[in-house]
Amino acid sequence: MREKARPRKRRSWFSILVCFLFLFLVPLEIGGLRELWDFLEEYQLSLPENAAQKGLELFQKREIETLSRFAEYTPHPLDRVSSLDGWLEDYLGFYDGDAEYTLIPRTGTSSQKRYVVARDGVKIAELLLTPTAGETKRGFPLWEVSDIDIAPVSGRCGVEIIVPQGVEVTVNGIPLDAEYLVENALPAEVSGYQEMPPELQPTVMKYRVEGLLEPPELSARSKGDGSCVIEEIDPEGENLSRYQVTHFAGDSLRETAGLKAEYTAQLYARFITKDAQLEALLPYLLQGGPLYNQLYGFSNAWYIDHDSYEFQDFEMSRFILYDGSHFSCDVDFNYIIRMGNQVYEYPSAYTLYFVNSAEGWQAAALEIR
Repeated sequence: MREKARPRKRRSWFSILVCFLFLFLVPLEIGGLRELWDFLEEYQLSLPENAAQKGLELFQKREIETLSRFAEYTPHPLDRVSSLDGWLEDYLGFYDGDAEYTLIPRTGTSSQKRYVVARDGVKIAELLLTPTAGETKRGFPLWEVSDIDIAPVSGRCGVEIIVPQGVEVTVNGIPLDAEYLVENALPAEVSGYQEMPPELQPTVMKYRVEGLLEPPELSARSKGDGSCVIEEIDPEGENLSRYQVTHFAGDSLRETAGLKAEYTAQLYARFITKDAQLEALLPYLLQGGPLYNQLYGFSNAWYIDHDSYEFQDFEMSRFILYDGSHFSCDVDFNYIIRMGNQVYEYPSAYTLYFVNSAEGWQAAALEIR
């Protein structure tokens, strides 16, 4: 029996429509989505927040070299090259590794935008954004950070330095000149000379430097023979630190004037114990000086007669040069007096103050330490 032929199925219009949509409309839609994506991407790229974020990263990454270019500052001639960076690091809080930097938008115009940069919620700078010369393919403007407004840089550190004559002082390696000289002949206020007439007292120079960004590095050197030490004399000063330079004499003065200082100290001790006459001591004293006036009317008749005297452990130190005509030194020794079987020891310590007169170096004053 012959098998009946099956009727052929007709393709439905629905299937054809689905195929059409899949093969034609879906690619169109995908292309449209891609176009929309590109559009949104360009728009996002053109937002000023993106440029502001790049500016914020300068703070977050501690880009001090870049940020220092935006600081408005006229360098002080005596500041170190790195002083501006140090000031900014301190002001911007870069020393604090936990500090957080955030953006706070401000109102702006189509030609200018501003953003506040805050450190832990406190304003430290402002970013100024302006449109660049270019734009995206679809005509969106592009923005850039054109300026960073940081607080005006101000130097608040200063130093005042008392300097003996014959000494050169440098601040951050630069010698101080007359521009910073406040006093050229200020009385030195050295105790051993204060009872003398003003013309016989040593004088010092006073320098003052203000407006530095950081505490400076100071140094001092003798213009002749000797060495210098700088000491702070007012550590409580906030913006103005005060220093004093001590000028220690070199070998040449110790070897010459030091001999007179040794003879003067020994003659003084011997005169007190009646082992030397005043006439032997007077040539070593400055006429009219405090020591001269003190000893000229001094009586040593009270001292008990003895058999002998002796100097032991004689030492001289701290030769301080105030200028070319004034110096002081410390003398220490043990003075031994013998009276029969009795031995008396007198530990002695003097500070002698000398003036270079027409007669050479002469003792103007003596202080017992």
